[in-house]
Amino acid sequence: MRFDRIDWNRAFFKTYYEKRSFGHMLVNFHRIWVIHIAFFWCYTAYNAPTIYQPKRGHSAALTWSVTALGGAVATIIMILATLAEFSYIPTTWNNTSHLTRRLLFLLVTLALTAGPTFYIAIVENQPDGGGSLALILGIAQFFISAFAILLFGIMPSGRMFGDRVASKSRKYLASQTFTASYPMLNSQARLGSVFLWILIFGCKFTESYFFLTLAFRDPIRAMAGMKIQNCREKLFGDSLCTNHAIFTLTIMFIMDLVLFFLDTFLWYIIWNTVYSIARSFMLGLSIWTPWRDIYARLPKRIYSKILATSDLEVRYKPKVCYVITCRRQLNSPLQVLVSQIWNAVIISMYREHLLSIDHVQKLLYHQVDTPDGRRSLRAPLFFVAQTDKGYKGSFFPPGSEAERRISFFAQSLTTALPEALPVDAMPTFTVLTPHYNEKVRPFLLFSFPRTCVTTCSSFLDSSFVAGNYQRV
Repeated sequence: MRFDRIDWNRAFFKTYYEKRSFGHMLVNFHRIWVIHIAFFWCYTAYNAPTIYQPKRGHSAALTWSVTALGGAVATIIMILATLAEFSYIPTTWNNTSHLTRRLLFLLVTLALTAGPTFYIAIVENQPDGGGSLALILGIAQFFISAFAILLFGIMPSGRMFGDRVASKSRKYLASQTFTASYPMLNSQARLGSVFLWILIFGCKFTESYFFLTLAFRDPIRAMAGMKIQNCREKLFGDSLCTNHAIFTLTIMFIMDLVLFFLDTFLWYIIWNTVYSIARSFMLGLSIWTPWRDIYARLPKRIYSKILATSDLEVRYKPKVCYVITCRRQLNSPLQVLVSQIWNAVIISMYREHLLSIDHVQKLLYHQVDTPDGRRSLRAPLFFVAQTDKGYKGSFFPPGSEAERRISFFAQSLTTALPEALPVDAMPTFTVLTPHYNEKVRPFLLFSFPRTCVTTCSSFLDSSFVAGNYQRV
């Protein structure tokens, strides 16, 4: 190995600055802002004609145009997100070329979604109005804006003008292998995911329009041009109290926007609960099944979901075989492997000070002497005590992090799992340094049988498997 002769600056180049800032609120969550703020603008602008209508009377062209400014709001959010993304990547053409193309496209989109409003506002305030030309221009502006809002809200910005995920260009190979390497959903799972979000946003936008925006129409009409007369105070005179209605209306707008966001969370909880119940029945799990049964069946699921591979008997065997005396059908070295996995999980939580030594002793597999002088494994009472109402002891502090991790691990093993890749086929070189200084505990993986390493890392909480490269 001649690592000292490698010119690292030419062999590798940095594509992303790993830093934390509030700029991630724009870069990583810009579609959330687009969906909510742009739709809120369209809803409110359509129901607040008192604010912008000309003095000569109602103008349909101006209503279409001002409502269409929601597309300009969405474009401005995308421009700010693109500018913020420039601060997270090195300023080389290989990194910034797709951002530059996206920024130019967004500027053109901003001109199409905001420019016609200036013309329409000027001509509609004339005595004769803008006529059919202004109306046609306002309608065209609205549909362009609607398309822009849907595009920016659905399509990830990284797929605009140079798809770094699906492109076959070699300069995107690193992104496709590491940062953009996502598992693909099958058609049924993808259809279920799309249908879930259609239900969430369909109910959200319907309910928000009638119960939030439409109910706000009359207060806007009454308070938009209101001036408080014959009022004065010591510091600011009449400049504040005269515009008291405007300040109140502004606070009401902000509160309505906050409720517009919270409404999405409400419908997400509702439909996610419905989906979870339906998914449980599809997997054969009834919502009336006690959760304690999950713990009672955990050793069998560790074996069937993690250890049961075709080449386990041939290639991967434990170093020591113990005789299991509790059940004849469990007299197998595989039971020892189950105990190794379980004991490694418990010991890892003890080393993180999540369990006391008393709790650890109750949760570990122990070696005991049999009457005939041989050694055997005794399973912890944790697995059987869940169905034994007479047992009054505790295995971990109630509501603790240890309880959450064990519950997460047990529930994960109840789901259908894809076939794990062989360890020999796994990539052995990934990244030189962990992102954001995660804690990596290799001792846990090394204590597992090699066949379960690929699968265990998907079940154990990130606190178990991911982290700082340190020696324990």
